[in-house]
Amino acid sequence: MSSLAQEESRSISENVTWGHRKRFADGKVCVPYRHFLGYDKGPDGNLAVNKEQARTVKLIYRLFLDGYTFRSIARELTARGLVRES
Repeated sequence: MSSLAQEESRSISENVTWGHRKRFADGKVCVPYRHFLGYDKGPDGNLAVNKEQARTVKLIYRLFLDGYTFRSIARELTARGLVRES
């Protein structure tokens, strides 16, 4: 029974992996828009730039290139009131 369960698990894993690769090859990528800062789901289903959030993303990159650490970037964003709501 254990080897049957193991084989079934392997088969499911291969099928899931194949499905992911097929969707990527077809250009269909699943994006978690709620957690993807700077972009929204556009009317055609593709990524669309969220201009308000894009300013925050640019600020994060600018601070990083200026030598800020991840923690200091988080403090700076919080100090500016740019806390992301869940």
